[in-house]
Amino acid sequence: MRPIRYATSGAFVRAPLSCAATRATSSSVASVAASSSSDSRVTPEASASASAARESQASTGGDSVTGVLLVGGASRRFGSPKALALLGGETLAERAWRSLAWCEERLGVGKAGALELPFPVLDDGTDDHAPIFGLRAALAAARHELCLVLPVDVPLVTEEALRTLVRERAVPQTGPLPGVYLRSQLPDVEARIERGELTLRGLARRTVTLDERLLANVNTPADLAALEHVAKPPK
Repeated sequence: MRPIRYATSGAFVRAPLSCAATRATSSSVASVAASSSSDSRVTPEASASASAARESQASTGGDSVTGVLLVGGASRRFGSPKALALLGGETLAERAWRSLAWCEERLGVGKAGALELPFPVLDDGTDDHAPIFGLRAALAAARHELCLVLPVDVPLVTEEALRTLVRERAVPQTGPLPGVYLRSQLPDVEARIERGELTLRGLARRTVTLDERLLANVNTPADLAALEHVAKPPK
């Protein structure tokens, strides 16, 4: 069960001041304001950061986003953990984590402690392997309503494509991942699991068409080798 978040608010009531006190207070406030103005100059770096944040939210419809990385399933066809496979000089896990860096929050979800990864992993709470278990854990932990869910084995997807999914609140034409799901859908996801329905298909409300080359999926070592010539190395 999600912990309850509390918000508090309050009001401060000021008693009337005498005329002399009012003049003294006005003078003091003016002095403090002048001092504060001179001490709180906005640096170019801070201005650029604020501008980037505004542009980021504008490109995704103005809402904050939790980026969710599903670090991998059983990888039976691949023969070893796909998250640790190398492409373009970095692991698929590192590559996918980097592609979510623009999100206001990032969550790695999988089997906690199963792999050596450079970021924390939230345990999906089961020994079974299916993306829906990772989605359930992510929706329960996310701070934001919009959750962009990315599997570790789609290494060519771009930030622009991911932002499109967020802006449209959608999944691509190829299937349910990567895709955008809502924190408020947690009861629906839990109900599916209770019924033994472990597919994500039908949960998303909208579909958007993306370049299918960006959605190339790595299931085997041969799939990975085929992407070597198009993968961009990390900056």
